Amino acid sequence: AFTAAVQRSEKVDGVDCTVVRLTSQVGFPLDVWVDPATGAFRRAVIDPGGKYEESFDGLDYTAVGGKRFLSAWHHGSSKTRYAYTKIEPNADFPADDLRPPKQTATWTFADTPAQVEYVDQPAPRIYVNVAVNGVKGKFILDTGAEDTLMVDSFARRAGAKRFSTSSFGGIGSGTATANVFRVDTLDVGGSTLHDVTIESGLNEEQFQHEGAVGLIGFDLLAGTIADLDLDAKTLKLMDPAKVQPNESNGMVVHVDLSDHHIRVPMRIDDRIDVIATLDSGNPSDILFSHDLVTGHGVNFITKYQSYATGVAGSELQNCGKLQSLSIGPVRYQLPAACDSPSFGRNEILVGLDFMHAFNYVFDYPDGFIVMIPRKNY
Repeated sequence: AFTAAVQRSEKVDGVDCTVVRLTSQVGFPLDVWVDPATGAFRRAVIDPGGKYEESFDGLDYTAVGGKRFLSAWHHGSSKTRYAYTKIEPNADFPADDLRPPKQTATWTFADTPAQVEYVDQPAPRIYVNVAVNGVKGKFILDTGAEDTLMVDSFARRAGAKRFSTSSFGGIGSGTATANVFRVDTLDVGGSTLHDVTIESGLNEEQFQHEGAVGLIGFDLLAGTIADLDLDAKTLKLMDPAKVQPNESNGMVVHVDLSDHHIRVPMRIDDRIDVIATLDSGNPSDILFSHDLVTGHGVNFITKYQSYATGVAGSELQNCGKLQSLSIGPVRYQLPAACDSPSFGRNEILVGLDFMHAFNYVFDYPDGFIVMIPRKNY
C-alpha cells in the first residue's frame, strides 16, 4: 500500500497538475503529476532526486469498457514515443498464443571466416562481405542494430520473396517503413543461415554512396559465437554448441542482451555509472542522455552543435568532450561526445571511436564478450 502526500502544483505540457509523493515500506518513492480535471497521470518519476531516478510522461489514455488505460508514453527526455495499438481487458488467450513461434532459421557452420574491411574515411566503418541467395554484397557490421536489414533494391536483386511490411526506429524521432522478405540462404564466410526473414527500409541513396547494401544486426549474430579480428580482417561465426571462447585472451565483460543490443556497465568521470550500448554501426562520437548533465552532474561544455542522421530521421545534438569513460580497467580520456534526445536517464551509446581499439569474441548465447586489446592501439 502507498501513503500519499501532496507536494506542490506544477505544469506538464501546459496543463496544471498536482504533484503527489507516493511512498511504501518496500521500493522507491514515486512522484506522480495528476491532472485534477481528468485524474490522468501526466508524469511519474521513480526515486525522485535519487541515484535511480527514472521518469515517464503519459501522452494519451484510451477508454475501454468504462475504464481509462494509459496507452502512450515516453521515457525521460527521450522523444521516442511508445503506444499500445490495442487494449482489451480480460482477454482470453489460447495457450499456444503465449508461446514463441518455433524457430525456422537454422545455421550451418564452417571454419572459413568472412573478409572484413575497416575504413577510417569518410567515416569509420566495419564492412563484411555477405552473400544473400548467392548474390554478394557489402554489409555494415552493426552491433547496435536489433535486426539485419537490406536496401530494397538489393533484396529484389537477390531474389528475396516479399511477404509483409514492418517499421523500425533508431536515432531520430521518427520511424522507417520496411518490406519484409524471406531469404533462402545468407552466407557469412563459410557459415550459412538458412530460411531467414530480413527487412528492407534503409535509405537507398545513403547506402549507395557508401557502396553498401545492408547491415548485419543482432538477429543474425545472436545464435553464434562471433570472432571479430580487425587485425586479421576477418569475422568468423562459430557454433556455440562446439566452441567455447578463450577467456584468458582478453578482458571478459558480461553483457545485457535483453533488448537485443549489447549493453555493458561503464563509468563517466570515474564516478557516474551508466549503461552503454556497444554500437559498431555508430562511426564516431559517444552519444549520451542530457539527463546525465542536468540530473547527475556530468562535466560537459558544449563546443558546437551538429545534426545526426539515423534510420529514423535526424536530430540536433550538442557536442563537446567528456572528461573520461571507463570500462573495467580501460580508461578512455577526453572522448568526443554529443547529447542525444534519443537516449534517457543513464543511457549512452559507444561507437567505433572506442570500439576499434579492440578485437572481440562475442559469445551471444552465454551473454559475455572477450575484449582483446589490439597491438597498434
